[in-house]
Amino acid sequence: MLLTGVYGYSERNRLRAHSAYNTDGRLFIKFIALIIYMHITKVMRNNKLFGKYSVQELLKELSKMKISFLQNIEPVKSEISKKQMTIFRAFNFKP
Repeated sequence: MLLTGVYGYSERNRLRAHSAYNTDGRLFIKFIALIIYMHITKVMRNNKLFGKYSVQELLKELSKMKISFLQNIEPVKSEISKKQMTIFRAFNFKP
C-alpha cells in the first residue's frame, strides 16, 4: 500500500530540467513533499479520516481558509467550518 501511494504521487511531474542543479532542486522538493504527503496519510489513517476525505479533498477544504491583512489592523481570519475544525483536531492544531 505504501508503494502504490508513493508511485502514484511521484509520477505526477517529470524531472526534466536543463541542468543537474535544477534537477537536484526539483528532486529535493519532491522528497520533502513526499515526506509531508506520507505524514498526512498517516494522520488521516490513524484518525479514520479516509472515510470522509481523500488527501486532495482534505487539502481543498483547508485551502478555503483566508486571512485578510488590513493596514494598521490585526489580521482578520475567515470563520472556521466544522469540517476544518475536525481536520485541525485530527492533526492537533489550534485554529
